[in-house]
Amino acid sequence: MFVQLPFWLFPLTGLMALGALIALGLVLWRGDLCPGQRSRITTQLFSIWVITGLSLMLAIEAGMKGWLVWCGGAALILGIALSLVQSRLEGKRAIPGTLLWLPAMPLALYGLGLMQIQGWLGGLLQMVLLGAAFAHLMLLRARHRLQAFNTLLPMTGLAAAVGSLLWLVALLLMAQPSEALLDTLLPWILTQSGLLIAALLLWFTPLYRQQETAPVVLSVTLCGLLIAEVAATGALQLLALS
Repeated sequence: MFVQLPFWLFPLTGLMALGALIALGLVLWRGDLCPGQRSRITTQLFSIWVITGLSLMLAIEAGMKGWLVWCGGAALILGIALSLVQSRLEGKRAIPGTLLWLPAMPLALYGLGLMQIQGWLGGLLQMVLLGAAFAHLMLLRARHRLQAFNTLLPMTGLAAAVGSLLWLVALLLMAQPSEALLDTLLPWILTQSGLLIAALLLWFTPLYRQQETAPVVLSVTLCGLLIAEVAATGALQLLALS
């Protein structure tokens, strides 16, 4: 199992970074932000490039080569360069949002390659689910005041989680696995389902109690969602090899 972790994790972390960048890009583009909020959110984008770098290292460890690695590397270099520029700005200044297209384009190509590896629909759902949680975490760390996103991002994650479970069920029905294979798949499926439910309950608890969401809640939620998707990837790999 642990030998397979780089193969399972590099697509998930890369898609998480792309999903979060899309979400925060929409916030910076459409959100009613004061200069201070814009500066803090732009500073948080550095976390996306850290995760992109992690995905790239895992991809190389997994033996990936060619245009996929080059696109990921270009996104990493351009993203870190923009973060360095942002760190040198004084006061509440932020780099122009249009500059984010520089690392976003190669990261989008990298993400498309990862979706092809994961399966187009499955990869898209993983990007939305993990990206929404990661973006919410960064917004909380940036002390944002856009209360609508405290509801919108969890709801988006919930929709993607339900979609991923339904897609897994559909794949099982189409594959019609043997009883022996079902016994092998069952622990993976139960792990994914249990962690998804637990992580979503934790994510929605502050909303239900009408409390502010603490960053630590999102950190634990994101870890749970990531492990759940690792379990789903393991199950799908077993299904594909059958």
